Amino acid sequence: VPMELVLDSPPVQEKVKHLSLRLQTLEEDREFMKHAIDSVKRDREELSLLKEISQQLRELKSPSKNCKDVKSPTLQEDPSVVRFMKGILSFRSHVN
Repeated sequence: VPMELVLDSPPVQEKVKHLSLRLQTLEEDREFMKHAIDSVKRDREELSLLKEISQQLRELKSPSKNCKDVKSPTLQEDPSVVRFMKGILSFRSHVN
């Protein structure tokens, strides 16, 4: 039996059609998995960024709590304010 007749037979054609559909399905699945893996990678990167931002916010927040515990100087105790006030009083006394 010539090979061409075997290849053209209905059972062989049906098998080829079935294998072609299966190949197409596998290629679609491969493409879907590729996109899924890319999505997981992006999600991991985003999660890593969020963790980094969260850590930085905690670090920024932490010193502010410590600053509240430290007594801030009053206007009279702040050396720059005292110098400024002395300068104004000195200037006013020279003008009068």
